Amino acid sequence: MEEKREGLLTRIVSDITQALVTVAKGAGEVTAELVNIVSKTLVAAVRGTANMGQEIINVAEETVVGTIKAGKETGQSVTDTARQTVVGVIKGAAEVGGELGSTAREAVKGVVGGVSEVGGDVVEAAKIAVQASIDTAREVGGNVAKVTRDSIEGAIEAAGAIGAEVGRKVRDTLRGTIAGAKEVIKEPFKKKKGK
Repeated sequence: MEEKREGLLTRIVSDITQALVTVAKGAGEVTAELVNIVSKTLVAAVRGTANMGQEIINVAEETVVGTIKAGKETGQSVTDTARQTVVGVIKGAAEVGGELGSTAREAVKGVVGGVSEVGGDVVEAAKIAVQASIDTAREVGGNVAKVTRDSIEGAIEAAGAIGAEVGRKVRDTLRGTIAGAKEVIKEPFKKKKGK
């Protein structure tokens, strides 16, 4: 099963990278095309699998990381690539009936990890990715509250894996800029009265 998923993931990232290179050679700026490239590539790759929606969730994080790296290699803005990739992944999930909250969580984790790997601004990328997931859920008629919660949690989890300071910065930035984040983000280790 894992080997099959690795093959699927390799094919998705390879197809997206090839499409990015082709578009970049022709026009230079690929961000307008990236949503369609990611969405169509994901849907085509998972079509025919037993559970297409679950398969998109399974490969979302790695797809986003691969796309960010490919975007960087073709000279694209890391934050624009991150935003458009999240939109493409969520739209692809919506098309095949995937659960958008889980997909958003994995996609946002991919943004944080991918941007960290290419040396970009992780805090800004996390904010952009979370907002993109919320906006896309609203656009496709998804459960915005669930997508908000899941994408915020994914961003904080991935940032915390990079380091405590990065995790704190991402948490504080999301709390201050994303509508509904204050309700999602609770201060850890808050003591109850009387203890």
